[in-house]
Parts: sequence; structure tokens; C-alpha cells
Amino acid sequence: MKRLLWTFVALVLLLLALLGGLGWLAATPDGMRWLTGELSSLSQGKLKIEGIEGHLLSPSLAVRTLEFNSATQRIRVEQARLDWQPRALWQRRLVIQQLSAQRVVVEMLKPSVEPSTLPASLRLPFGLVLEPARVELARLDILKAGQTLRFADVRLGVAGTGARWQLQLESLVTPWASLRGQASIAQDAPFALRGRFDAVRGDPLPAQAGLDLQGRLEAIQFKLDATAKDMNALASGELAPFADLLLPRLLVAGQGINPAQWAAGAPTARLAFSGVFEQQPGQRLLGNFSLSN
Repeated sequence: MKRLLWTFVALVLLLLALLGGLGWLAATPDGMRWLTGELSSLSQGKLKIEGIEGHLLSPSLAVRTLEFNSATQRIRVEQARLDWQPRALWQRRLVIQQLSAQRVVVEMLKPSVEPSTLPASLRLPFGLVLEPARVELARLDILKAGQTLRFADVRLGVAGTGARWQLQLESLVTPWASLRGQASIAQDAPFALRGRFDAVRGDPLPAQAGLDLQGRLEAIQFKLDATAKDMNALASGELAPFADLLLPRLLVAGQGINPAQWAAGAPTARLAFSGVFEQQPGQRLLGNFSLSN
């Protein structure tokens, strides 16, 4: 009986020690720094986290730099901050007031050889539900083959309540135009989606464009309308991101196109064009195209 009592006491002390260790890891800055250091070691250098402030149970987490390296790309996040409600996880709710970063750099090292596959589900694991959250990114740089694409002022809202993901793009400044719009997609197959995005460009040639999306994730129907002064252009078709043929069909048309308004020294004209294309193996587009002045 005495041995059984001592065994019980030892198990209780061991349990308290484990809980204390978990509490130290989750609820103290020192524990958080130790945990991120161990994650970096276990990843064999693929994951690096520096300058972390806060802990897993604090309503605010900040990271000076986070870097992830794979065989195909390198991602670096600078000055990131997460404001959230960690206790909501007990109710299977992911509550993020704001996720922000000063800069994200994505460097494409080489093309991936793995084929894209349609996901089985778009739901979060463990039955989690994402409440409406804000994401802000001051600058996004994408590096590929010595070239840099720079995006700025990325502001969006995202939510995963119900059976759909909802996206509200408030701002995105690209090298070509400023974008805003909204989209939604079902969390379960066949992943029905719909969306509308609008783009506006200023100098040197003011232009506006609208992109409508609908269909399913494996077969996205799109329609693009663009205008600039007296020029109009249209493109519509189907995008199949998980198939061998990415662009099964494409229709383009335009009128009032004046090359002199697009490039200095180009001749003045009023061009009209139209074309219907189908993609063939080898990423070739075959079809009919006509151009008149």
C-alpha cells in the first residue's frame, strides 16, 4: 500500500513537472525563444526565426525575421506582427485581429518538378474556423532569374466562417496597376468560386480593367474587360491550374487600338483584332487571329 502511494505521488509530481514545462514553453518569452531555436535545429537550417517577442499565449507576437528555405524557393519575412486571441483556440476558433509584415521576399530558385494536384479539402485542420481577419503587407518582392517584381500596400480581409472562404482585397499596388476586389470559394469539393477584381492605372496612359471569375477551382472561367481612352479590349476563357493544359481555350478581341498611345515613336492607327485559341501539348496556343486597321 505504501509503495502504491509513493508511486501515485511520483506520477503526480511528474505530471506537474510536465505541465510546468509546457507552461514555461507556452507562456514565457524564454520558453518561446527556446522553442523557436529547437524548431530551427530540427528543420536542419530550413527554418530560421530571429528576434521573437512574446509567447504562444500572449495576445501579440512579433518576429524580426523569419526565413524558410526549400529546394525551389526562399521566403524571408521581416518585421512581422500577429495580434490574436489564443484562448479562442479552445473553442476551435482562430481569431486574428491583424497579421502584418513590413516586407516579404520570395526568391524563386528553380521550378518545382512536382505536379500540381487538386486539394481534397480547403478546410483548416482540427475543425478550426477562421474568424474575419486583417492582413497587411507593406512590401512584397518576388525575385526570379535576376528580375524583381515589386508589390506594395497589400491590405486584405479574409474569413473562413460557414462553408466558404471570403476574401476582400482592399488594396494591392502592382507594377502595372492598383487592384481591389473580392472573391469567395467553397471549402469542399468541387470548390465553387466567384470573384470580381478591378484595376486602375494612371500615367502614362490612364486605363481601367475588370476581371470576373466563376466556376470551379479545377476549371476557372474568366472574363477580362479593359479600356484606355478610346481603346477597348476583351479576353475570356478557361484556366485549368491542375491540368496538363493550363489554358484550354482563350478568346481575345479589341478595337480602337492606337500604338502611338502606348509607345513613343510608334505609328498612329486604329487597330481592331480578334482571335480564338486552344492550348496544345507543349504549351502551344493554336487558333485563328485577325487584325485590321
